[in-house]
Amino acid sequence: MRPLTTATTTALLVALAATSAHAQKKTPLDGAWHQIASHVVAPDTTYNPAAALGLLIVSGTHYSQIYLRPVDGGVTQAAAEPRTPSTAEEKAARYDALTANTGTFEVVDSVATLHLDFAKTPSAQGTTQKRTFRIRHDTLWLTGSRPWAKDSTKSVKTLLTFVREK
Repeated sequence: MRPLTTATTTALLVALAATSAHAQKKTPLDGAWHQIASHVVAPDTTYNPAAALGLLIVSGTHYSQIYLRPVDGGVTQAAAEPRTPSTAEEKAARYDALTANTGTFEVVDSVATLHLDFAKTPSAQGTTQKRTFRIRHDTLWLTGSRPWAKDSTKSVKTLLTFVREK
């Protein structure tokens, strides 16, 4: 029985080492990223929403992001209204300002394909999104597009700027 235990233990250690090496695979995107700017570059370039408050965290081929959409003045709705919401409508408004999702991604050249494994918005869960990216030093630019609500034949193209947290 001892040789079987030794063989099983050795196989388990080799499998764990391989899994650990795969999980530690570094990419240029690894780190915690803080959004500092958001610019709509098409079709309405006059609309530039405030940067979302939160973090994008990347490790290997996994990512997680959580943001609060700012209201007027660049503060979150919770900071603008510090009291605890008491009605269902107030609670829903606070929850609507939250973006939270996590998943995996693949990088080919300058395109990251995101797979949303878990998302606050049920319709987003299980979807795939493509973003082009560029990194220079500790700055990351992500560009993505989505259908425009005013005219479904056009897309809204947004450029997000992030800095790596130290």
